[in-house]
Amino acid sequence: MVLACALAETPGASIHLVERIAKKAAFLREAIRVTTAPGTVHLADIGDIHGMSDYAIKILQDDDTLKRFKANAMAHAKNFDIHRIVPQYEALYNRFLTLA
Repeated sequence: MVLACALAETPGASIHLVERIAKKAAFLREAIRVTTAPGTVHLADIGDIHGMSDYAIKILQDDDTLKRFKANAMAHAKNFDIHRIVPQYEALYNRFLTLA
């Protein structure tokens, strides 16, 4: 829930919470509503692989959600662009060379 609140200012961000106790799930849903945090609560047991898989498929079948996930994934992947990462590795390598 804290992460959902932290993401409130990030356009397109959303978090999916999984809770196995119905009362806690209801509390989390209310907290999301009151704080306007970008999130969704799913009711499932921790070991319920099929239930969680169904939620994941449902999330990805929604065109708007899938489009947002793709855009966020691409934006995140750009943080690891070779033109950005290689200079960081070179600087770190050179720093260690000066320590030797």
